[in-house]
Amino acid sequence: MKTYKIHLIRHGRLDPCHNGKYIGRKTDVALSSEGMSELKEMREKLWYPEADVIFTSPLFRCVQSAHALYPDRNYMVVDELAECDFGIFENRSYEELKKDEQFVNWAKNGMKDAVPEGESGLEFAQRCYTGFAKVAEYIMKAGIEDAVIITHGGVITQIMASLAFPKREFYNWNVDNGCGFTVTTTPQLWMSGSVIELYSNLPLRHDDSENE
Repeated sequence: MKTYKIHLIRHGRLDPCHNGKYIGRKTDVALSSEGMSELKEMREKLWYPEADVIFTSPLFRCVQSAHALYPDRNYMVVDELAECDFGIFENRSYEELKKDEQFVNWAKNGMKDAVPEGESGLEFAQRCYTGFAKVAEYIMKAGIEDAVIITHGGVITQIMASLAFPKREFYNWNVDNGCGFTVTTTPQLWMSGSVIELYSNLPLRHDDSENE
């Protein structure tokens, strides 16, 4: 039975003016010039998988990251792999929002309730699953054994916390820009409960990649 590898990679860094803000689905910003340069340098110095197919979130920061890490390669957009929709909190910081009653109530409830004009934690989780399942089922049907997904930190954390073994606490799946995880699955594992298994962190040093 075939084993399929899926490589989840977070997009590059944004402009520092966005640091600490809720930059989600509605805030379609570009990478910073430093973020683009950093990804290209990482591609040269570290090892990223040469996957058979590349999938990306529709947001520009992910499309740019796909071009930086995989120049001259085509990619497929999966709309469901966009970042969480933070609604009226988009592009605003905690300092801007901390006295907003709607924000305070949302934060008190563990960010699970729907954001006004946005989505709930459950809706986001279901959407992330749908997007990942589209990729998993596509590559299994096509017999493609290696695939890359370039997406957002929140999406990666949600997928790994929901599906990956060994289990970790939610925020222990956080990853830096340009980094991520390789996971594996088989048709039997996927059909028996959408199970994926952690294989390695990404990117790897070149000497580590020789053991891939």
